[in-house]
Amino acid sequence: MGAALLFMAAIFWASSRTSLPSVMFPTVGMDKLYHGIAYALLGWLLASGFSFWLRSAYWVVWSATVVGALYGFSDELHQSFVPGRDASGGDVIADVIGAFVGAMLWWAGWRWRQRRAMDGEAAG
Repeated sequence: MGAALLFMAAIFWASSRTSLPSVMFPTVGMDKLYHGIAYALLGWLLASGFSFWLRSAYWVVWSATVVGALYGFSDELHQSFVPGRDASGGDVIADVIGAFVGAMLWWAGWRWRQRRAMDGEAAG
């Protein structure tokens, strides 16, 4: 969970800047994609962290998506108070979709590891 919290702090830091360097985000109109990618990573990190506490993959994915969505909403709210930045409902939607995709990628990896373990037991 530490990696997820660290990444959330990095998102907060980036959102606190009045502007981001154009080198980081060179293509205008791509911010939804950037949001989706960032929150997919966050969703994966959250799911990885939740998997130590929750035994059901369903609840891991659900929890990671909900926490990612709430963080995305709070991040947009935070950005609305930063001079030169604004909040966007489209960004929140991209954040939610990204968190879900990242959590589902964690799930796919979890299922793959489960199947490999079962195949190894069957062969042995």
